Amino acid sequence: MTAEELQAGAIVLRAVAPFVVGVFTKRSVAQRDWTFATGTPIAFRGEQLLLTAAHVVSERPDDQPTDMVFLPPPPGGFNISPSLDGGLYPRSQRWETSQVIGDRQTDVAAILFQNPPPMEFFQVPDELAPPLPTGRAVAICGYPKAKAKAAQISDIVTDLALADFQGASVVDSSSLGLQPFQFAIDYPTTPGLMLPGGYSGAMVWYDRAGCKTLDELRQGLELGTAGIVTDHDPAHEVLLCTDVNAVVRFLRQVAR
Repeated sequence: MTAEELQAGAIVLRAVAPFVVGVFTKRSVAQRDWTFATGTPIAFRGEQLLLTAAHVVSERPDDQPTDMVFLPPPPGGFNISPSLDGGLYPRSQRWETSQVIGDRQTDVAAILFQNPPPMEFFQVPDELAPPLPTGRAVAICGYPKAKAKAAQISDIVTDLALADFQGASVVDSSSLGLQPFQFAIDYPTTPGLMLPGGYSGAMVWYDRAGCKTLDELRQGLELGTAGIVTDHDPAHEVLLCTDVNAVVRFLRQVAR
């Protein structure tokens, strides 16, 4: 990665960082270990909620998770770092949730709060948008099995993932057999990253303004979302994503 690419990534990461939340669930009473994933605090039609993947929070369509805790964005945001060592995350927090609503077909879920936690919520426009073309640059920030650090989840200190930022691009999915609401992005080969589990629920971001230079990025970056990560295809080394139009249609049902 060049110095210019690092600077560009840092600019995007600073903008994205307030909207990256660790979501740790036990989806049934039989589950012993935590399922760890990513969520994005969003605002839609006046509703403030956490968006994630449906499979993160339940094993069956009508189930509610038996336990759920969160890691909020750290003060000062995240940093781009190649380091795999050191550090202890703050203790996870229990937020007052009221309901979890999921759509298993598109694998999208909304976590609703009794009282929304004090944090930033990304405004998702109530509009449909054309899909991003193949080759369009995007970025994700989530909790994959890439940068291991100790995290205190509930009363357990365990080795889980540090939120990781990755640049990616939309790939040609014509040969992947995707559903109409899906698209695919690549993910880089990262030492220690065997499977990108934990990216589930991470927002796929892009620059709506189409900035071409560092100066343009510094002054005119306009975050947009192409959708969220819901699965991966290891054979093709791509992440599978639910597109933003399916997300908006889902949110219209949640927030009506």
